Amino acid sequence: MKVATFLLLVTLFTVSSALDLPIIGPNATNSLTDDAFEALFQSWQATFNKAYSSTEEKDGRFQVFKDNLRFIEEHNSGNHTYMLGLNKFADLTNEEFRTIYTSNMSMNTTSTVTSDRYAFRPGDVLPEFVDWREQGAVTPVKDQGRCGESFGLYKISSIMVVRGVNLLH
Repeated sequence: MKVATFLLLVTLFTVSSALDLPIIGPNATNSLTDDAFEALFQSWQATFNKAYSSTEEKDGRFQVFKDNLRFIEEHNSGNHTYMLGLNKFADLTNEEFRTIYTSNMSMNTTSTVTSDRYAFRPGDVLPEFVDWREQGAVTPVKDQGRCGESFGLYKISSIMVVRGVNLLH
């Protein structure tokens, strides 16, 4: 049973790694041995070209990887509108990720310009759901890496989304 679970997990990882989003289902890690975790970690390392400078660093990253895998499994077993999967960040703690990949700049979203252009008015008929990707108003998510200008890109993206929506109407 443990071997079958491990093979299923590795197969799911291999098949979905092309999508950069391996999906981990409920209870997938419960029956994994340390050897099975290690094999999955090595496969993940190869997929994302991860190398470490020492055995100590690799061991530490392996522990973080296992913790993140369990977090993914726990999340995916819940009733959410989205699923989590392994990606190139699976060996980072939440704090490390935030330090490396998020900006320290404040995202002040208040504006001195106000408008009621998009305010709901009595009698407006609105759809239950709008997928702005299908409407061509937004683009897919992009990995901005360690770009310090991500705050600026966020602002520009927000402006472009509003412009895209306006062009559709």
